[in-house]
Amino acid sequence: FDIGDERFVLQAYDTKGTADGAVEACNTALSHGAQLLLGPLFSAEAKAIAPQAAAAGVNVVAFSTDPTVAGPHVFVMGFLVQEQVRQIVAYANAKGLKRFAVLAPNSAYGQSVVEALKQTVPAHGGQVAQVAFYQEDGRDLNDVVKNLAAFDLRKEALEQQKAELADKDDEISQLALKRLERLETIGEVDFDTILLPDQGTRLTQAATLLPFFDIDPGRVQLLGTLLWNTPGLGREPVMIGG
Repeated sequence: FDIGDERFVLQAYDTKGTADGAVEACNTALSHGAQLLLGPLFSAEAKAIAPQAAAAGVNVVAFSTDPTVAGPHVFVMGFLVQEQVRQIVAYANAKGLKRFAVLAPNSAYGQSVVEALKQTVPAHGGQVAQVAFYQEDGRDLNDVVKNLAAFDLRKEALEQQKAELADKDDEISQLALKRLERLETIGEVDFDTILLPDQGTRLTQAATLLPFFDIDPGRVQLLGTLLWNTPGLGREPVMIGG
């Protein structure tokens, strides 16, 4: 509005946060004579509208952080992966966090985040302790998070300690047994921070499964990327909780 004249029109179209919705919104905008498309926000939406925009000869300025979105007629105007990861690692270092895990979708974006993390963390004196990928639709998230948490091994360790204490009748052993009865597992995971580069319902599901499989958010810092825009988790680009 600072540079436009009376011919300048800015019109909003709702993508409904889905690829199909983005295509519908794009087609409507093009039918109204749009000469430049600003948005959409997420990579799946931007990729979905690219063919229609290219066919119409209209440029798209997408706000996605996924560099793979860029192409003919599609320009990315977001914080790119390498820069995000550098900022995230710097934030974690400032908090004294050195051992990283990453729980990422098995997508181009998820893989690029993991590669950036592997390059950046060692340069800052840290360690990428675990990398776990899940299917893009999240169907295997339950099993992947359970494995990431070493849940079965830690639960087995708890049962073994309880069995050992149950054979003892001294007061200290019985008090320790009562304390163990309140636990789901015993022992810590081998990371003190976990990066979740995802969005929407998958991010909500992943964040919910972590404490379900006894990854304590009071001990393990949850971090995210600027891809986030998730109801219930807010729009904080770096941190969940803490």
